[in-house]
Amino acid sequence: MQDQAYKNGSIGFESGTSTNLNLKHKVKDTEHTPMYYSSLEGFNSYKIDIPAGTYEVRQYVIDPEKKIGERIFDVSINNQTLINNTDLAAEYGFWQAVSKSFIAKTKHGEGLTIASIAKKGKLILSVFL
Repeated sequence: MQDQAYKNGSIGFESGTSTNLNLKHKVKDTEHTPMYYSSLEGFNSYKIDIPAGTYEVRQYVIDPEKKIGERIFDVSINNQTLINNTDLAAEYGFWQAVSKSFIAKTKHGEGLTIASIAKKGKLILSVFL
């Protein structure tokens, strides 16, 4: 499914700019390289209208810059902070595929809102599943 802006009753980003990363660089340690090249830069939140239940949410990200300390962020799901002060470049390196899984519970009519709070720079999101 191609990324899209959020519309009521659907799925999509609430902010950010679609971008394609430089294909000259190889994403490390993944079998899913193509999905990392199409990204959402400056993403603040992603909304998914789904029924109440328990879901596994998987975030796929990379840091394509060679500057530690330039992209620091938190991640929350439905206002519950799950990651604090993450710097992908410092923790994993550059062009390193990073996948994180979370369990999220939704209530009736709530849906799922995945938010990134930028402390510095802009997060580059590749995929949420």
